Amino acid sequence: MIKINSMPVGMLRTNCYILQDGGKCAIIDPGGDFALINQFISANSLDPVLVLATHGHFDHVFSAGEFLNAYGLKLHINSADIELLKEADQMSLDLTGSRMNGDIEAITFEDGQEFRVGDSKIQAMGFPGHTLGSTIFKSESGLFTGDTVFKGTVGRVDFGGSILDMRQSLDRFRKISGNHLLFPGHGDFTALDDEKRVNPYLSDAFIYGK
Repeated sequence: MIKINSMPVGMLRTNCYILQDGGKCAIIDPGGDFALINQFISANSLDPVLVLATHGHFDHVFSAGEFLNAYGLKLHINSADIELLKEADQMSLDLTGSRMNGDIEAITFEDGQEFRVGDSKIQAMGFPGHTLGSTIFKSESGLFTGDTVFKGTVGRVDFGGSILDMRQSLDRFRKISGNHLLFPGHGDFTALDDEKRVNPYLSDAFIYGK
């Protein structure tokens, strides 16, 4: 069974997740503080085999270049966000005054693609809105929602996203069956049933404008 570890990284305190199974690990959203992430990997004698991004904003890919340099791992990202990824370094400089560390090489994936870490499976599910290529990763331990759904709220759409896409994605999201744990891109963990009950952005009033 996959084991999940998380740490807030970078200036925007992005939740970086390290998923481990059988000594192998995947990194979801390496948003900064490569040394901190790498220290955890080394301390637990893990073998990184996969780097994933929920979307192409700089605070979710800031350290992707360092994983390429250290481990030869390219960043896996939804094909619809590849152009946004090219703008990530400039966006980081404009918003934080800091450039990203290292050049990023990307491998694109499509909705529904599956990845393996040890004996565990991770599935990419496209939920455009926050960005055109925003992706939720599904594992046996929960859903990694990126900046699509947070505890009690959802992601903004004014940096490469679409409110229409977001509403359609949220409608699909709330129809997911099962009470999955949710691991968002920022802030506290939550659960799907809780968000269906209390998150105003999963209501008919928001989604359908009622």
